[in-house]
Amino acid sequence: MLREFDRVLKEKMVNMNLIDTVFVTGSGENLTFGGQFKTYKMTNGIELTLKYFPLYDDLTYNRKLHPVTLKPLESYRITFLDLGRRDGEANVVKVVRKDREFVTWTTGGSVLPSGYAHSTNTLRSNGKDGYTVYFLAECGIMLRDPRSSGELIMESE
Repeated sequence: MLREFDRVLKEKMVNMNLIDTVFVTGSGENLTFGGQFKTYKMTNGIELTLKYFPLYDDLTYNRKLHPVTLKPLESYRITFLDLGRRDGEANVVKVVRKDREFVTWTTGGSVLPSGYAHSTNTLRSNGKDGYTVYFLAECGIMLRDPRSSGELIMESE
């Protein structure tokens, strides 16, 4: 989608008179020309910035292709997320179940992270010469106001 966004904005620029640009960089005989549009600033302070999401371009998961470009149709998908603030709070927030953000425990064999057992009275849960460490997190992402987000999904036959 980055390609299409850049192409559309460059088409719109044809009718504009650019005074200062950073399309040319370098100096002397070592000049470079080029650039890619990734942000568009609109009226009322609204700003649209594109981020690349490689999963949309992955042919392993996205086998349906665009009939002209032969790129995955998912490459043309746009997911809009409002990363702004509402009433002083972020619109996208991490949520965690109480006391479950990062839980760890071990299942001991002949050894634990703290060392070897030196007594026959030390209780262990398996007979392997080692131990296993487990990690658990119960968390997610919450969109406070989903009305400000959405998706554009291309369909083709």
